[in-house]
Amino acid sequence: MSSAPSASAESILNVEINKRSPIPVYIQISDAIRAMIHDGELGPDSILPSSKLVCERFGITRMTLRQAYAVLDREGLVDAQRGRGTFVRRPHIERTLSQMIGFSEEMLARGKKPSSRVLTFEKITPTDTALQFLGQGPTFRIERLRLADGVPMAIEDVQIQEGLCPGLERFDFGKQSLYRVLDQVYGLQFDRCEQVVAASIPNRRQRSLLDIGPKVALLQVTRQSFTKSNGPATYGVTHYRGDLYTAAVHAERRGSAGTR
Repeated sequence: MSSAPSASAESILNVEINKRSPIPVYIQISDAIRAMIHDGELGPDSILPSSKLVCERFGITRMTLRQAYAVLDREGLVDAQRGRGTFVRRPHIERTLSQMIGFSEEMLARGKKPSSRVLTFEKITPTDTALQFLGQGPTFRIERLRLADGVPMAIEDVQIQEGLCPGLERFDFGKQSLYRVLDQVYGLQFDRCEQVVAASIPNRRQRSLLDIGPKVALLQVTRQSFTKSNGPATYGVTHYRGDLYTAAVHAERRGSAGTR
């Protein structure tokens, strides 16, 4: 992140405030900044001008400015970081859990460029949790850092039985889609998956890889995927940045006898 306001952020100082208006000054300020964010004039990670500059420009107190920023913070638009300043947040990505979709597909659908960095590729005995689903036998474990437009978004850790995909190590999953290879090369036809969502606290390694601070929680999604023959295929745990992701589940209420 930059330590100085960008040229676009400085334009906040050119906003016109009417102190005679019945609309409170802090609302006028928050409305103006919100509009600049939505219009793209203030991009993600832009640092807003210092409180001193803004207060002097508009002739307001720090309390009034804090009220304006508090409105934007509640809406998830800015993030005040002690000792660093107030930054425009990156927009959240809604992870729709009712769909079985890969990271690359999801990012491309949102107009972003996905990329990956392989952190670990090894043949192991399944971990205890994976063993319960995948069963006995050696498995490939592939851990990747997933990025969108160059920004670290998630750490994905997947295990799959070696017997389903012998020779998998010959592929470069920093450049290729794992699920596309499993589908097109090995003929694994994925049918459905079961996902469990939980919150988790990042460890030091996760914070470093995802470029986040200690106060950012992770969205942990555990996925068990099945083939069309209802056989177990992959077991994976993905940790998404909680400051960039939200989970969405779409459900319908089923009618019961005597109700409409």
